[in-house]
Amino acid sequence: PGGRHWPNSCCRGPDMADIDIKPIKAKLGTKIVEEDVAIAAPLRGMVVTFDRDETPPVEGEPIPYGWHLAYFSAASRLSNLGADGLPISGGVLPEMPLPRRMYAGATLHFHEPILVGDKLTRETEFSDVQLRKGSTGTLIIATQTRRIFGPRGLAVVEDAVGVFREAGHSRLPVYADTLDDPRGMLHIRDFINLLAQLVFVFVRLGDEAVAYLVDARCIFMG
Repeated sequence: PGGRHWPNSCCRGPDMADIDIKPIKAKLGTKIVEEDVAIAAPLRGMVVTFDRDETPPVEGEPIPYGWHLAYFSAASRLSNLGADGLPISGGVLPEMPLPRRMYAGATLHFHEPILVGDKLTRETEFSDVQLRKGSTGTLIIATQTRRIFGPRGLAVVEDAVGVFREAGHSRLPVYADTLDDPRGMLHIRDFINLLAQLVFVFVRLGDEAVAYLVDARCIFMG
């Protein structure tokens, strides 16, 4: 009594013995190559987003370690998103028999610096896959190795690990007035589709601007 209880309404995925990892391992070594430029604008965004005090680097200056993540931004149409809200195609990972993807960390190695203005090349490789059994069920652990090259050679190597799991509780809880009054669950993709139909409308009232979140169909379709 007094606690929060969520119904286990999601279906369980396949058992470990039912998954054939060989076709997935056959895709190891798959690579894609992308190009980008280390422009200054995303770095200014990093500074203000994280409320940092330093001046963002300008043309010819090195970017801080880890800020390479401001480049090679992935973009995907809503029609190409899976049930978990992530793209279902376009990368190096093959289709997996488990539906839920989770970020499980990364190992970074920094080599040559990246300067603002550098032309960058990123090579992404499907480098490892393992089938495991965990406390939450069957797991597929997949590693993507990303190598970023600049004018001075290899700049960054990133081994990004993702875990594919059984469905579990991958939805967003919906509450009434308080967190102690849950009303149901909302699927992440449905939530993204809803956001795509909403726009902010700013109305000035005297010296203040008030923002309203409005269904875009009410604006563009009358």
